[in-house]
Amino acid sequence: MFRILLVAVLCSISTLSLAFDPGGLFKNEILVSRDYEVMDKVSLQTAPVRYLDKERELSGYASGGEISVVGKAFQYVLDHQAADSNMSIYAHYHDALTKKGYEIAFDCEGMACGDSAGWRLLLGRELAGHTENQLYLLAYKGVGGLRGEYVSVYVNEVDDQPRSLVKVVTGGTVATVRSLPQSAGEVSLFYPVGEIEIGLKGLIVVEAIAQALNRSSGGRVVIKGYADGEPSERNAMLASGRADTVYRELLSRLNSSYADVSNGGGLVGQGGNRSQANRRVDLTVILPDEAVVQRDGASSRQEG
Repeated sequence: MFRILLVAVLCSISTLSLAFDPGGLFKNEILVSRDYEVMDKVSLQTAPVRYLDKERELSGYASGGEISVVGKAFQYVLDHQAADSNMSIYAHYHDALTKKGYEIAFDCEGMACGDSAGWRLLLGRELAGHTENQLYLLAYKGVGGLRGEYVSVYVNEVDDQPRSLVKVVTGGTVATVRSLPQSAGEVSLFYPVGEIEIGLKGLIVVEAIAQALNRSSGGRVVIKGYADGEPSERNAMLASGRADTVYRELLSRLNSSYADVSNGGGLVGQGGNRSQANRRVDLTVILPDEAVVQRDGASSRQEG
């Protein structure tokens, strides 16, 4: 009876991991470890790791931004062939995730990720390697950004041996989103065809803007939605719906009565041009000079 129950549990775990199984992506890789939790809260990074040194009590490495996700959690550590480059390993993960329908919510490379020593502190002692050799991505599949499947991948080297650490959360629900305040300027969110949901990348951006507005005594944001294709009632509704969704999400995160958030509605691209560049929401962030909080100087590898 015990053996039957054990087999059932192992089969159940195997089934759960089918959402994204890093061990099945490569040939001749060594699975260093594989951990599983039935239900856990997992922190997934959404920004470069930064070093705090302005105040003694806050000195040390800290996350520049993260989401906490509650769900069935797996962690894999894989050693790869020495002949494989970190970039090729990362590209393999990236391509496999996008082919499975995951959205890349954040990614970075080398110095843009922050110091590798900080990543080691956040992710575990299994990691080492030089800052310029590291790559990271956070991917998501679901609706609205708050529920679905989440995968983070960190690639670096240990004694010239390429290694990847992968976290997979299935049946996940986002408990918290934490971001550094957004600096002044324009930020764009891009959408798949026919979608108005904000997505995980959008939630991260909106949280960063909300942080900036909540710290400002005179911040402003102008939101404008766009859709591609021929002018039509459906496309007009898509454009305005995208703006409305972002507008409501941002308002729900504000605790400052001084913030001025305006919804500029939607606009359909001209001439029937179909492009992701025209399926977007633009957020123009205007902050008093003294209230602008700059992000870390390193930029990410994110694209539209």
